[in-house]
Amino acid sequence: MKKITAENKLKINAEAKKGHLAICVFLGADRQQYGRLLDNTENNILEGSNTYPKTVHAAHILLLSYKQNLRNLIKMVGNINDGGCFCNYIK
Repeated sequence: MKKITAENKLKINAEAKKGHLAICVFLGADRQQYGRLLDNTENNILEGSNTYPKTVHAAHILLLSYKQNLRNLIKMVGNINDGGCFCNYIK
């Protein structure tokens, strides 16, 4: 069994933090607007395919690029909150 060096440990921790923030942004998306995308991504895990975004940028692009069925847009009548979401990462 290989020992993990301090340098490798720092790299692993940095990648884990990036992935954690990406998943937080992705799962924090509006369920009414992105519910089908979130459900499909969760179901892909059960099928053995990890399609979760790995970075915050990838999560953002995935949410912006997501196309949904026009019939689902009819349900979104009323107060639509199209604000941005920002998170601060303090090292």
